[in-house]
Amino acid sequence: MPPISFDSRPPFGLKIFAALVFICFVSCGHHENTNRYGYVFHESTGQNQYILIDAKEMPVRFDETNSNKLALFSLRSLSAKVLYPNAKGDKIFLLGNYDPKSQTFVLKHWYITVPFTEITLGDALQTPDEIREIQRRSLERTDFENESWFNPNSTDFDPREFQMK
Repeated sequence: MPPISFDSRPPFGLKIFAALVFICFVSCGHHENTNRYGYVFHESTGQNQYILIDAKEMPVRFDETNSNKLALFSLRSLSAKVLYPNAKGDKIFLLGNYDPKSQTFVLKHWYITVPFTEITLGDALQTPDEIREIQRRSLERTDFENESWFNPNSTDFDPREFQMK
């Protein structure tokens, strides 16, 4: 009878499992310091972007170098008909890191909760009584402005990545 040998190496399946756990641990680590903030936007010639921290509006300016470019450009291109009625801090959320000393924000991602409100902006001379609100269940490419630095019709852009139920 041959001697019984014990292989000290773990079975192949266990190696695969350990590798998957390690990959998940490493990739999840990129988001461990990411926080969620309500986004507030005011139409103004001065400071007009804020995040909510403990229900208080804190001024914010985006870190152009370290922010996710697609997230930053798509947020900046969100049309007024969607941005204005939803930017009170309870519908659009920013994911990233805020430095209160410099008031800079590193944007990793953003999303709007659905359903959201769209307002009609057909005529600049409309009185508030003539503006209609429509409840929408999905972001579309037409909800973003085509800018020299952002094309919502690009195959790299899927507006549904920026909505959450």
